[in-house]
Amino acid sequence: PLYHNEVLHCYEDVLILASRNDIEVPDTILNAVHKMACADLMWKKPDHKQLLMGDSDDMDIRDYISTAAVLFRDPMLKFGGFPVLDFESVWDLGIESARLYQEIEIQEPDFLSGALSDSGNYYLRDKWGEDGSLLHFHCGTMGAGHGHSDKLHVDLCVGGEDVLTDAGRYTYVVDSGRFEFKDPTAHNTITVDDKFFTVCKDSWECSKLSQPVKQQYKQKNGYSLVQGGNLGYIHRGVFVNRKVISLKDGLFVIADELYGQGKHTFEQFWNFSETGKAVYENGCACFTGEKAQVKLLFISPDCEGEMKQGKIARHYNRYETRDRLCLQKKGQGFQSMITVIGGGKKGKERQLHASLVPVTSVLKGITYPPSMAEAVEIVDGSRTLVVILCHQEVNSPTDLTGAAGCMGYGNVIVFDKAEGSVGGTVLCY
Repeated sequence: PLYHNEVLHCYEDVLILASRNDIEVPDTILNAVHKMACADLMWKKPDHKQLLMGDSDDMDIRDYISTAAVLFRDPMLKFGGFPVLDFESVWDLGIESARLYQEIEIQEPDFLSGALSDSGNYYLRDKWGEDGSLLHFHCGTMGAGHGHSDKLHVDLCVGGEDVLTDAGRYTYVVDSGRFEFKDPTAHNTITVDDKFFTVCKDSWECSKLSQPVKQQYKQKNGYSLVQGGNLGYIHRGVFVNRKVISLKDGLFVIADELYGQGKHTFEQFWNFSETGKAVYENGCACFTGEKAQVKLLFISPDCEGEMKQGKIARHYNRYETRDRLCLQKKGQGFQSMITVIGGGKKGKERQLHASLVPVTSVLKGITYPPSMAEAVEIVDGSRTLVVILCHQEVNSPTDLTGAAGCMGYGNVIVFDKAEGSVGGTVLCY
């Protein structure tokens, strides 16, 4: 994001100078610049800052968006910009731009969640506003040397506050400090056998890369599914796949599917914002921040967790410590690690409970082993949800899958029991 915005800034200056000197700009450039500003709008956090993805700092990006709103007279971009044009933008655009900006109407974006599928970045948002929640999932190419080892990484903001974050960049100096912020351990992702799916060679190059496997993104009935994998452990006989499901109201299920043979050790990393404190006990991590209070329920069996210390650098050459949870599971053959996340405003603890329930064949009357299908039953205050996750092909044309009194046809199905227990919302067939 930081270098995206550096290029956007340069092109905005090109458009300003071209306009002043009556130089015609090709539509290809105009369209590209407009799309870059719209990408900023899509990924802007509730606090108006860019994500710490790759070599990025904690920067307010409303000035870039505001300038683009003036250049393109775009009401939707103005929604993502400043209420009144900022001084630096007026300095660049001229004093008349302040009046022009005031005359542009404000239009709330016609989307909440969205996909930048070419780069493999997905944004699941519950609402617009400074108290909103946003989950970012990355399953794309690493890019140039400014990219980090962040395949399948998630960022999470709840109630306008960072909860799970990237580490930032800290430094460009070639030493352990550079690698400490680029390696998978600094990201909210998963590794196999204590090996990294991407291996840094120096500050800019890698001796080993990992091919992303982009998969489905779907929205239906207010729910969202995005999933993707990586081939970083194929040489070890393991394929890693992550499903992220948004269940409305800041409630998420993250299911890591680990396909392989033989014995392996799998480790998830959950890096919390330094703005709060995280504690872990008996399969539950609780984060309490300045504004948010969030629970992470780790419901898969045989997982062991340990809270450690990590680092975060919101600005170059300066870092702070933060809590990092390392969750480990050992097993043979297929394994899964399923997490339920929910939270809200600080001081209003969310009554959230989740557990695994068996998945059955309605026609045959058999129970599938966990390696084939699992289901999660979630009690979230007054509502009860059931999510069926098929890890293998189990559906035949004349059968249904069932769990906790619900039944439907599909590989990922969401049921809200208050709305019915037959059919559900199918997010993946």
